Amino acid sequence: MTIDHKDRVRVRGKSSLRALALAAIGAVFASGLVIGTGGSDAEAVDWQNDPTVSPRYEVVDVLGANERVAYGTAEMRADFVVRVPRGERPTGVRYNLYLEKGGTQVSTVLTPVTNIQAVVGQNYQVVGSRVVGSDEFLAISARGDSITQEYRADAIKVQAFYLNFPSGVISFHYKVNSMTRYGNGGRPHALNVWDYTTKHRFGYVGPNSQTGWGNVTTSPTQTLHGGLFSIDALTSGRTAAAGCDITDSLYYQFVRGDNGKPASVTPEPRHLSITSHASGVIGETLAAHLGQFQLDDPGYYKLLVWPQARSSRSPFVGCEGISWNPADPAQGTQVGSVFWQYDFGASTVAPKESSFAVTTGTRLANGTDAHQATVTLRNSSGQPIAGKTVDFSASDPARVSVPATAVTNANGQAQVNVTSREPGTYNIKASVAGVTIGNAAGLPVSFIADGPRIDFTQTALRTTAGNRVPDGVDFHRVTVTVIDQNGAPIPGVDVAFAAVGDPVSLNTTTARSNANGVAAVRVTSTADATARISATIGGVPVTQPSPTVTVSFARVIDFNATRLSVTKDFALSDGIDSQTINVQVLDTSGNPMPGVEVQFTGQAGLRPVSGRIITDVNGDADWLVTARTPGDYEVRATINGTAVRVTGGTGTVGIATFLERDPRSN
Repeated sequence: MTIDHKDRVRVRGKSSLRALALAAIGAVFASGLVIGTGGSDAEAVDWQNDPTVSPRYEVVDVLGANERVAYGTAEMRADFVVRVPRGERPTGVRYNLYLEKGGTQVSTVLTPVTNIQAVVGQNYQVVGSRVVGSDEFLAISARGDSITQEYRADAIKVQAFYLNFPSGVISFHYKVNSMTRYGNGGRPHALNVWDYTTKHRFGYVGPNSQTGWGNVTTSPTQTLHGGLFSIDALTSGRTAAAGCDITDSLYYQFVRGDNGKPASVTPEPRHLSITSHASGVIGETLAAHLGQFQLDDPGYYKLLVWPQARSSRSPFVGCEGISWNPADPAQGTQVGSVFWQYDFGASTVAPKESSFAVTTGTRLANGTDAHQATVTLRNSSGQPIAGKTVDFSASDPARVSVPATAVTNANGQAQVNVTSREPGTYNIKASVAGVTIGNAAGLPVSFIADGPRIDFTQTALRTTAGNRVPDGVDFHRVTVTVIDQNGAPIPGVDVAFAAVGDPVSLNTTTARSNANGVAAVRVTSTADATARISATIGGVPVTQPSPTVTVSFARVIDFNATRLSVTKDFALSDGIDSQTINVQVLDTSGNPMPGVEVQFTGQAGLRPVSGRIITDVNGDADWLVTARTPGDYEVRATINGTAVRVTGGTGTVGIATFLERDPRSN
């Protein structure tokens, strides 16, 4: 179940938000299971002013809850886990139900009990605990009434819990859907039955009708009785004329709370006939259906119900979208819970503490030479977990052979051999009960054609020399030549390439060696760039003659298009009027090149006689010169020692003319 809001933990008069760890309860419990611990009668302290208060108060997970309610029939049911300082128990627990946007808030105080199965009313029980260092994790099962007000429209409500401890407070909340059952827009509603409403039904075992929630088993030989679980549903509230007004059947199923996997006692949702009714409780127990039964691996299990609708009049109206779809677990309403042989963490896998690894390098694609894939399972305390089934899979099962499952040993490890008969690189994944261990994409294993192994002292990484034009087309060719220990090329080997440094593009990140043992990629860029390219084979770096090769991209000056020009026919030789000597620098694509240094020189008599100008964004470098003596002065320009030719010609000398007076004047 998802908690939609962060919990607010108040300590020493301050409030702080703590991210919720939405992991299974067992993922945080390590040792020292205690079952059936009741509530504490300790007097609350002034936690707002007490400087000794510890800030270790948080909700760990809401394992399950009744998330669909309706006016007049609604019950609160919730199982959750909190983390507190060792030895502390709640001094007060209450819950509220209120509309997410506005609405009246209804507050209810819960009474601590030592056996929640034996009582009705507004109660809670600490059904299990586990000590981890100076902390303690408490599993709490709570129940009570839910709605005391009538809402005649679908609405999102919030179930909020507030737990007082001797030196701290925990609060958290989750969303609850208030179901419409008025007019012709309703759907059938699954009930969490209350008090003793099903005591006259077949198979009822008592002591009340609420025993479907908070069941705890501790022994592998222990069984549950189907009569503990009473289920029922109300009609949609629609009229006979509107159709879908009858609810005389439902589906039910036990599933794991952590991954939704069906329990073996109900591998598929099972059908159950009930009496159609619009109010109150009639109900049926699961005594006849299940008798004495067991669940599977230790864990938290939910009992889900999907009520069905049908029409009482002919022609019958289809009720798709009104009935709840048993093929969709999200449409199920939880009406019961079981802590089945729950060890509260000792054998509950903590994915973040667990690991998955595969051997590196290459293996021969001969069906026998094998990579090893190893999973190590640990609980939240880092202790290995034995006896767990690990599921393995391959990205291309037609080409790779990997056992489907393996069981962890005393060290928490499950190891399988991975083989192939076709060269290539494939990803191997591992999971436990549907939860991925390690990288979600899996880890790569590589196989090469049957024959000699790769000699990494001879296998070489190389690239083309010099610069390439950053136009997205011109490219460097980076190659790895795969060589065996006899100096012969090896075809069919997958080589992975990667780039670091300035942004560049590789046409592929994995290339397969050809008949000459060469695997190649093209590297391009759309901007000046320098990057380093590396390569690996089966996770092993290619380091000869060096671990990386460098590729460079820089725009190239087109000296055929780059020209020198004198912008005016003449200027006066008065030492003030100036001539502008222009060079526009263009690259081989015809684009202006800013930031290029142009060296200008002129004939004696010009002022200045030389200059260094940097091109602007338009690629222009402008050199302004004056003279005090009339005449034609030679001007030149070079870029990195290369002479720039004048506009309209092949020469490299331009003429700047200065006159004593303007010939156009009288």
